[in-house]
Amino acid sequence: MAIHALSNFQNRKLSRQQREETDMEHNILLTTIRGPIDYATVKAIAQVRARCFDELDVTRIASIVIFQGSMRITPEALDLFSHVMRNHKAQSDKSLFVAYVAEPDIEDRSATCKLAHTIFTENNVRWQAFEKLEEAQAWARTMVSGKVTDAAQVDELPGLSINSN
Repeated sequence: MAIHALSNFQNRKLSRQQREETDMEHNILLTTIRGPIDYATVKAIAQVRARCFDELDVTRIASIVIFQGSMRITPEALDLFSHVMRNHKAQSDKSLFVAYVAEPDIEDRSATCKLAHTIFTENNVRWQAFEKLEEAQAWARTMVSGKVTDAAQVDELPGLSINSN
């Protein structure tokens, strides 16, 4: 397992409440974020994701993001997130699948998932929101396995719903 810790990046200026940890295993990038989410958080995650994409000689990567505390995102962070996703679409031949994991009552879960859905859809990134990490991991393993090849098959997977709260 290759571990990519966000603390290795010097440009991080995160508040005490924000801390991220990232691990990479079996083409699945696992990131924990304690929100709210600001520009520096999105920048650090984008750097880790880019580094993983560069280091791995694979065509499919899943990213599981575990949110704790809050999913509130600043407008600047949202703009950067949208930019990062557009760049991925334009510059990478690797398929990216994203799973969000958050308790149903976490702050701004519904709003942030709706914003993410729009950005992911515009950039042809398959994604899903889950309440439990185990469900997200099972979904991510299916996505990187290559057994799912089109959107119709994705929609048929048990427990998959893009209408996240």
